[in-house]
Amino acid sequence: GGLAVVTTKFALGSPEIVLHGKSGYIAESPEESIDYLIELLNNTSKIDAFKKEGYNLMQKKFSLEEIRKQYFKLIES
Repeated sequence: GGLAVVTTKFALGSPEIVLHGKSGYIAESPEESIDYLIELLNNTSKIDAFKKEGYNLMQKKFSLEEIRKQYFKLIES
């Protein structure tokens, strides 16, 4: 599971979902996103590492248990 993500800083929510350099790249411009895509195409092991880290991050931040915990925290405040 997981994806290697290349997005831009203009995409809503990208910093919450992508850890730059760990689970994907957040580019400053469309041109920079192309450079990141080329880098990933030339380094498939980085794609695998990003996929793994992205999957782990999504499980940690958006698991049923975590959403439930945040929901109850919101209700209690």
